[in-house]
Amino acid sequence: MAKILPSSDLRNKYNEISNFCNTSHEPVYITKNGKGDLVVLSNTAYEELTGRSELHRLLNEGLSAMKAGGGRPAREVFNRPFPHLNDDFTLEILKDLVSQGFSGDELLTKFAEARKDIKKAVGLLIDEADEIDSGKRKGATASEIFGED
Repeated sequence: MAKILPSSDLRNKYNEISNFCNTSHEPVYITKNGKGDLVVLSNTAYEELTGRSELHRLLNEGLSAMKAGGGRPAREVFNRPFPHLNDDFTLEILKDLVSQGFSGDELLTKFAEARKDIKKAVGLLIDEADEIDSGKRKGATASEIFGED
């Protein structure tokens, strides 16, 4: 559950606020003179929020390009080898595996499996996009997926 605190607590209880945000992944609302002033989030929660926003923007940009007759087929864009994953994403996979207790050779094996699963997932997404494009399947709108802004 989110917390609402006065601005004085930001200075006096910084560690408590930081711990709350990082463990609960919930925001802390800071008031100034009884009115809303700031929202404090963990870095992870902020990156997830901005990542979803960026994905939403890119999807809308792509939909607009498709409606205007532009763009490229998904297979053309994604049908290429994946020599490496984004470093941030790779780090998240490793963090998750370590938190599950994997280490050493077992960690390396599980990491390789996770990378293969990502490639499979991208392939399934492409297949689904092809089905939507050909009319075999109904697609969802960005607002159905992400909700209204």
